[in-house]
Amino acid sequence: EIGVRLVGSEMCIRDSYSELQSKKLAGTSYMPLKHSPTRSLWRGLSATLGEGSTPAATKHGVSAFRVAELLEWLTKLRQEGVLHPARPVRLRAIGMSYGPKGSGQASIVEELINDRMAIPLAVLTEPEVKRCATAAVERADAAVRELGRLAANLSDAAGRHLLPGMDDGAREEAVRTAFAQLDRHYRRWVRTLSDPSVIDAHDMAWQQTLRQELTELASDLVVAAGLPAQVGREVGGRYLNAPIAENHFHAALRK
Repeated sequence: EIGVRLVGSEMCIRDSYSELQSKKLAGTSYMPLKHSPTRSLWRGLSATLGEGSTPAATKHGVSAFRVAELLEWLTKLRQEGVLHPARPVRLRAIGMSYGPKGSGQASIVEELINDRMAIPLAVLTEPEVKRCATAAVERADAAVRELGRLAANLSDAAGRHLLPGMDDGAREEAVRTAFAQLDRHYRRWVRTLSDPSVIDAHDMAWQQTLRQELTELASDLVVAAGLPAQVGREVGGRYLNAPIAENHFHAALRK
């Protein structure tokens, strides 16, 4: 088993192009791609391993990201047949975040981070497998956003909008619950990825898991909303009740 430990308040396995630092140093400069302490390690895989560019990098005609030398080395060993694509790589994030700069709390620890997950080497070195793993995270983010929207709509249908000062607690709670539920599923699923030839089957399996888990959570939200949400009311100039909110959710989930 190979271990990759990410230590510090700015933990990364690749750097992102920094327009500000490049101007200061009069040369192309990259800075660590930060991992939010509020997210589990798997939820940061899309940003950490995903492809694409940034407006600043495109404007200056440079690569948006620079992969860590460790990953380049692992990729080379994989290409030379030294390492098998299914070989486990254990990622571990250790660090902390501090209070806002200039707030007088910059020396106060706000969050401690200690998270780990095992992934096959192929997720780091095989483009198709990597895309599958990161796309799964993006699908989860999109689906959970829709669940949060459903929770907010149900709350509105039950009359939350009639109470001044009410926050969006229903949405936030639904999002927290959904990611906690998906956490074990993603960690188990990603360990099955190694063979690009069957990647479509793995992708479909994740989509099925995602739909099943989110549909069950949505049903729980509808039941918990009770009779007031079933009856509904006018919200923002349109009629809204639980069946309408649920239909919108399922339509978004099918996209």
